Amino acid sequence: MENSIGEYLSKLLSKYSDYFYQKHLFELNRKGFLVVLEGIDGSGKTTAHNLLKEFLSNDQNYIFSSETSNNLYKRTLLKELSSNNKLSKEQRLFLFLQNRIEHLEKVVIPALSENKVVILDRYYPSTIVYQQVEGFDIDFLLEINKIISIELDLLIYFDIPLDVAIERIKERKKETSFFEKRNKLSQVLINYQKILPLFPHYKVNALNPPTQIAKKITNLIKNSIPPILSSKNFPKINIRY
Repeated sequence: MENSIGEYLSKLLSKYSDYFYQKHLFELNRKGFLVVLEGIDGSGKTTAHNLLKEFLSNDQNYIFSSETSNNLYKRTLLKELSSNNKLSKEQRLFLFLQNRIEHLEKVVIPALSENKVVILDRYYPSTIVYQQVEGFDIDFLLEINKIISIELDLLIYFDIPLDVAIERIKERKKETSFFEKRNKLSQVLINYQKILPLFPHYKVNALNPPTQIAKKITNLIKNSIPPILSSKNFPKINIRY
């Protein structure tokens, strides 16, 4: 049975009361700029995230991170993979929510509070589109994630045909995961189209060369950040489109 929002929140508020207080204070005086790279598996967003990090490695105004690098996620996921006792979909969702809170608390909010530009490889839109495939209601996922998360400033969506994404996945892997099957990815793609209008977003053509995409995103971020951040002399990489 799918737990109610109240049940999830009750557990999270009990365990992470300090975080929710920190989140409240941060939202009263919002700083920084939060950019999120999103797209289905095989879209090339992680490659672009790595290239952006390489391009901007000498600029301390940018912070790059991913929720999947968090210790809680790694620790529990590895335990699940090495055990015959698989987590239920409710347990997995609760793990994602806990992981998100810890990542926001320890990495994202501190960086934004210092007026940094934080660039994430996936954020809660990914949880919404992928967990819906596991059977959760999309409105339920949207509401619970909006309550526990801070809002993003810009979502960059990697637009790619399903067949191309699947071919890319096959080229890099011998076996595909649950979410990388055609029927699953097809639903994820549909889910993205449903939720994208809910966020400030920009679509990039994921068929273009990775370096060109990364450079375009660099310019896009530069042109999107508020004037108060622009005054910090963020670098701009020029490219002709």
